[in-house]
Amino acid sequence: RKYYARRVGRILSKLAPKVATLACLGNHDYGVFHPNGTGEVEGLSEYVAERLAHADIFVMHNESRTFRRGESTLQFVGVGDYWTMGFDPHLGFEMIDPAAPTIGLCHNPDAAALMGRCGAQLVLSGHMHGRACRDTRLADMVFPMRCKKFWAGHYDLGDGKSLYVNRGLGYGRRVSLNARPEITLFTLTAR
Repeated sequence: RKYYARRVGRILSKLAPKVATLACLGNHDYGVFHPNGTGEVEGLSEYVAERLAHADIFVMHNESRTFRRGESTLQFVGVGDYWTMGFDPHLGFEMIDPAAPTIGLCHNPDAAALMGRCGAQLVLSGHMHGRACRDTRLADMVFPMRCKKFWAGHYDLGDGKSLYVNRGLGYGRRVSLNARPEITLFTLTAR
């Protein structure tokens, strides 16, 4: 796993952001991680965050960042993975201005509704690799999800809040032939 972290760090170090590159960690950044605690690799998440920091990527773990350009403000809140003991969106939203637009970063879309209630107008997630979870006992044991309807694309969370679930790129062979790898580009405009 550390080999992949070094490799990803080298690849992402070539990004040339105008302002900043932000990230949050997902379940596999902790190991082959499952919500019951199995498969965690001690120190892996810290190593991944360190490699990304060397690539000038700020890994957000229950914290916020505010960016200003002229009179416009945009806030980001990134949280730890939903299945870890370190998941605390309330901590991440403590320092935001509730009147300013806020984008939430959380790997698992199960956390999207909570991120919206905390103050995010848009939540960006991944985790599902572009495939819906079947509603079976076996699927619930292997891929436990609360919000099985959030698996790829844009979703209206109500009350003016949205979720976008990215299919991701993967690092090896495609797991699902029906879910093409995805890089999403958003264009933000001031209102």
